[in-house]
Amino acid sequence: MKTIFCDESGYDGNNLWHPDQPYFTYAAVCISPDEADSILAEAVARFKPPGDEIKTARLLRSNPGRKTIQWILEKITGKYQVVCCHKRYCLAGKLYEYMIEPILSNASTYFYANGLHKLIANGFYFSALANDQFANQSLVEFQQLMRDRDAKKLVSVVDSLAQRSPGADQFMNSVLTIIVCNQAEIQSELKMFEGENGESGAAKWILELSVTALRSLLAELSGEEMVPLIVTCDDSKPLKAGQDFMDAMVGRTDCRKLDFDGLSGQLTFNLAEKIRFAGSVACCGVQLADVAASSANFALKNQDSSFARYWRETHGDSLHEQSIFPDASILDLTSFQAVKNTMILQELAARSIRKESLTGNLMQLDSVSSIAAQGYLHAQTSST
Repeated sequence: MKTIFCDESGYDGNNLWHPDQPYFTYAAVCISPDEADSILAEAVARFKPPGDEIKTARLLRSNPGRKTIQWILEKITGKYQVVCCHKRYCLAGKLYEYMIEPILSNASTYFYANGLHKLIANGFYFSALANDQFANQSLVEFQQLMRDRDAKKLVSVVDSLAQRSPGADQFMNSVLTIIVCNQAEIQSELKMFEGENGESGAAKWILELSVTALRSLLAELSGEEMVPLIVTCDDSKPLKAGQDFMDAMVGRTDCRKLDFDGLSGQLTFNLAEKIRFAGSVACCGVQLADVAASSANFALKNQDSSFARYWRETHGDSLHEQSIFPDASILDLTSFQAVKNTMILQELAARSIRKESLTGNLMQLDSVSSIAAQGYLHAQTSST
């Protein structure tokens, strides 16, 4: 049996567009309560932080404070993992999940396997990063649509998308065409979340990242052996709203996996009891999880700082494999997969205009897009 303590940093609920909080980090520390108490008591005795309390965000602002945090991190090295997420890129990924995937659901495995979701998410993210007004506006309005959970507002989002000049950007226009031509089906999907469970229900937190991060960490810690876990988390409205799913993991011994995105992800884990919630002030284990999460977040936000270099060199191994960051190589049109996905995207747009099935004749779609990609790359090579 393992005792786990969890906390986050960079939390803004459903707001993934916050200019001052670009990253969300969620940490799980595997440690006994007695050891957690002992580490923090020694840290206070050694470093005498203000108010005799370990407040990570405050301590990271000064050199003496960072020494305190580094000492604590070294004490828990190898005992924690942290999921790190680039929030704006995650928002672009959510746009694919709720605006594109529903109309490809009959064959979603094929498109995910090819990485179409990554092409669209990275395309939106890097366009927004380059101050493309259309990409920025689209992501902001999509976020508001999902936060309001009002399917009728899809019309205004589509109207905004349609203002883009035809031919200005082939990638964006392909995505626009798919959404505009299939908006009725997208709206039907969004209606499933309208007003669901009121203000305290899981649908309220549809863009929030805590539940997904916690599930990834607990699956890793429970492992294929399905080791029972006693888990204490910092008090969290999203986690409490999604508690039904977590409660279903109490006493689970069946290890179930799903191959997705090039990784074999474990879906189940074994909770020895329902997840406990406690504030960091009253729980030393949660304080240690705050140190882990906040340190990773600080290192990501201040990547040129000496602390960030220290964290990467000493604690980079704590980064969970299911952390989420943008990847410019996905858009590299000298690579076969990027070109193939671009061809697939263009064909989906053409099918949308012709009102044809987007998921029909997948073998033909795959063959034609592969041949077209090979032809494009050959032509590029020949021209140089």
